[in-house]
Amino acid sequence: NYVGVGDITAVLRRSGRSPNSPGYFEKTVAFNFADNFTLDDVPPGSYEIFVTRDGAVHWKRSFFLENDHFQLEVPLQEAYTLRGSCVSSIDWDPIINVPIHLELMTPQIDTYPYRKQKNVTGKDGTFSFVNIPAGTYEFSIPFRGIKRELFISGDTVLAPFVID
Repeated sequence: NYVGVGDITAVLRRSGRSPNSPGYFEKTVAFNFADNFTLDDVPPGSYEIFVTRDGAVHWKRSFFLENDHFQLEVPLQEAYTLRGSCVSSIDWDPIINVPIHLELMTPQIDTYPYRKQKNVTGKDGTFSFVNIPAGTYEFSIPFRGIKRELFISGDTVLAPFVID
């Protein structure tokens, strides 16, 4: 039930309530281009807000609303893709199912879902992490003891990792 003008939407949901329970409340709103919005007629209580934007990090915040008017400015961040691959040192064939870890070393509250991510290489030996915010990361291939510090500030393609 997401709607949007352009590519930005927000969903406000009462905390601790399921859709079929008494007191459930949810509103979806499209942002204007100033990256802020206002909701009226919202009952007081504890809420979570989820914001999505194509090409930007999903943003989540919990708060308590005391009156029926809600206004929020959301700091939307650019998001990037990290790609790479793992190949055999013998014949340069792709290596599948290699566990890859990525951890944001300078986390901020607004990047919570992206702090620690795990992935595995696919059938072609490649991996990718999408919609990650700019920052310093620890990239690792645990079973080989490979660790690297990366600074992501744009879409990044790593050189192939050669594994024995």
